[in-house]
Formats: sequence, C-alpha cells, structure tokens
Amino acid sequence: MEFKCIGDIASFVNGFAFKPEQWETVGLPIIRIQNLTSSTSEFNYYNGKIDDKYIVNKGDILIAWSASLGVHEWNEDKALLNQHIFKVVFNKVEVNKSYFKYMVSHALTMATKYLHGSTMKHLTKKYFDNIQIPFPSLRIQEHIGKVLDNVNNLVNKRRSQIAALDELTQSVFLEMFGNPKSQNTKFAKKSLGDFGEVITGNTPSRKVKEYYGDHIEWIKSDNINTPYHFLTTAEEYLSEKGMEKGRIAPKNSILITCIAGSKSCIGNAAIADRKVAFNQQINAIIPRGNPFFLYTQFLVGKELVQSASTNGMKGLVSKGSFQKIEFISPPNELQDEFGNKFLVIQNQKQQLLTSLQKMEELYNSLLQKSFKGELFQD
Repeated sequence: MEFKCIGDIASFVNGFAFKPEQWETVGLPIIRIQNLTSSTSEFNYYNGKIDDKYIVNKGDILIAWSASLGVHEWNEDKALLNQHIFKVVFNKVEVNKSYFKYMVSHALTMATKYLHGSTMKHLTKKYFDNIQIPFPSLRIQEHIGKVLDNVNNLVNKRRSQIAALDELTQSVFLEMFGNPKSQNTKFAKKSLGDFGEVITGNTPSRKVKEYYGDHIEWIKSDNINTPYHFLTTAEEYLSEKGMEKGRIAPKNSILITCIAGSKSCIGNAAIADRKVAFNQQINAIIPRGNPFFLYTQFLVGKELVQSASTNGMKGLVSKGSFQKIEFISPPNELQDEFGNKFLVIQNQKQQLLTSLQKMEELYNSLLQKSFKGELFQD
C-alpha cells in the first residue's frame, strides 16, 4: 500500500496569535483548543479586520497540535482560528475528507510519544508534515470514510444517551426536592455534619515503606474528578499496617474533593462501592440516610461546597467549614424513594456503557485495520 506524508496531501494554516486585549464580547468567536475539547468552554470574540486565511467555516478540518493533540471537524458557523491549531486546506491532491480526518487522528495518537515542551505538549511542524498515512485509491478512501463515520455516529449517539440519563438523575432530584442552592426549598435544611460522620483523609508516612502495599486502595482526588458516579480504581494501595495509620471510608460512603489546585474541582463527589482509604485532599461522609440521595445532592449543589472554599483561585474547604454546609433534609422514606429511582437509572446507564464499550472496540478495530490497509483492498 502507498503511504504519503500529510504535508504532501494538504496545506496547514496555523491560527492567529490573538492577544487578550483583542478579545471582545461581540464579533466572530475565536476557536481555542478548549473550545474543541469541551462543549462548555466559553468563547472569546474578535470584531476587527483579519486575513481570510484565519476564517473557519462549517465543515473545515482543524488539528490541535499543542497541549491537546487531536483532529476535529468544525460544525458551527463562521469563526476565527487561534494559534496552536491548524486549519487543513485540501489543495495538493484529491483526498476524502473523512478518511483524512480518521487516519491523521490515528497517526497523531501514535505520535504522542514524540513530544516537546516542558509545560505544553506539542509536535514540531517538521515532524508533523512528515507523518505518514496510508493513501489508497479515492474509492477505497470513500468506503473507509463512510464506515468509520457510521460507527463514530453510533458511538456519539450512545454517549449522548448516557449523558441524558445523568441529566435525568438530577432532574428527578430537583423535581422531588427542589434546588439545595435556593433559599426557599420544599424541605428544611440541616448541616452536613448532621447527615453522617465526616472524616478527613491522610497520607501515612512515606518514610515507612511498609505502609504501602496491596491491601486496600488509597484513593486520591483523581479517582473522584471523573464523569463516573462511583470511585475509579486507585493506582496506589496501602498495606495492612498502612491501613491502620490511614483513614478508612466504608462502602456507600461519599468522597468529596475539598483541596485542589483548581477551585473548579472542589465539590466533586463519588460514591465508594467498596471499603477504601483516602488522602488528605478528600473529606468523606458516612451517610446515616440514603447514600444515593446525598450523593446526588452533591452533584446538584456542588457550588455550595465551592462557596465554602477559602483559598482564592485554588480550593480548600476545611472539615469544619464542610460540616457546616447546609443541605436539604427530606423524610427518609422520600430519600429512599429517590435512591431506588437512582439505581434504576444507573442500571440503564450501565447497560448503555457496556454497549458503548463494544462500539468503541469495534471502532478502534476498524480504524487499525484501515490504517494497515486490511479493511478494503483496491
């Protein structure tokens, strides 16, 4: 199979280096890397004159080459290109756009081992231009592009369904109990310290190697700051001796990030579905009532935890401040009713997650076969 350097397939226009003083609230949106990787990132705007080469239109292929490497298709209205992003101009050879997008994305994944920069990950332009991708006939490119588009669309639809179930969980909570951030709620409020026992984590001495082993997971904020409702698996474990020195949260405890480098991480929560140890960045609460009710209240009322933070741009919520935060306190039977609904939704979500995993495995398999020239033959 023929391979071509991507620099021989298309031209790449690097974005304009907009300065903060040029940002405005009106005009055309400026596409920064965070606008490609997160749908919730806000846009800055520019309302002055600029070279047409920096204009991005719907359907253009954009490649982030610094910080977060990735290939993206722009699906919004006209916008402007910021630095550290290439706009692809297909002006050298005839190529199927979808095929190009998938092959370059796969090639970039493999190229992540080649990274420069102490604070930012990026590829040099020379290295980028010389990345090679398989280049079959246009007919084969179109076949591969359609197949991968179809599977990718299924993956995205499944992800949207999963996100909708997460939104449903919070909507059911708000309908039953109201918003805990509101002053006027359906039910009385009480301090978190009255909902259960609050424990702050710790770090057993690193000087004693015998404290670390494989007996019990030692949870850090990385295991909480995820899209999942339950704790992810810890990378580090404590030994039996270490567990005696550590702080332990039993199953159905809720762990909350209370110290973080970014205030946005403060208030992130996850449920412990097994007994774990945890570090000092985390407060755990052992609920006296329904754990799923209390956990969802943390999701809905995250800003209440953040408002108790006392460390400026960074985040720090002390145990004392944490225990004083007020949450809605409905009757236990209503908490249990919500908890049952939570579990029904989570069961549906788990089925969709299993389906998503299989779809992603299929997508990755097809992508690898395409890159090796094994999916279709000329």
